[in-house]
Amino acid sequence: MIFLINLNLVIRKSKASLAILTLFLFPLLTEAKLYIYHSTDGEKLISDRPLKGYKLVARRDSVNGVGHLIARLSEDLPSRKVIDELVRTASERYNLDPDLIKAIIQVESNFKSNAVSSAGAAGLMQLMPETAKDLNVTDRFNPRDNIYGGTRYMSQLLKQFNQDVMLALAAYHAGPGTVLRTGGLPNISATRSYISKVMESYNGFKNNQISTRDGPKSTTRR
Repeated sequence: MIFLINLNLVIRKSKASLAILTLFLFPLLTEAKLYIYHSTDGEKLISDRPLKGYKLVARRDSVNGVGHLIARLSEDLPSRKVIDELVRTASERYNLDPDLIKAIIQVESNFKSNAVSSAGAAGLMQLMPETAKDLNVTDRFNPRDNIYGGTRYMSQLLKQFNQDVMLALAAYHAGPGTVLRTGGLPNISATRSYISKVMESYNGFKNNQISTRDGPKSTTRR
């Protein structure tokens, strides 16, 4: 038997639907593997077999722990008010402009805490696994951990590149090694476009003219 469930759609309908889904899965998965994926637009999919074009975030060889796993993945996304407060406190800790951090989040994930890029970056500030590990971020989908980790990383990059925002953004996108090797802004169209988008969003936040609807998707290379 083949099945594919859009978990986001179930959650939007009602929390009761989530409970029904969990009960429905148990008899189906007695002998099946369970695959849970994130798509690049933040959707969560559950399938009994591997899928192409999606980022695998969890797999279970039995139904043990399935209910807990689904419940965790179905947690409500944080509100903008919650995200803004996390950005404010993280920016205060690392002495950065909160509007710059919000601009990075806008371009990286469009404020979707469950966003996953094709390169494997995840969360609001699209942290790569190795970067998250270096920052001691154990859960990239946790809004607080992701924002504090990403803000700390941006602070480190600004220090590394003498407070040059453009170079720090280039390093955030393409990796600091790429910036060091080129000795300036890399001649990478995606990176230069990324910097332009972040600065446009930054100016928008400064002038209170920004909208988070239909924001750009992350093209982070690092």
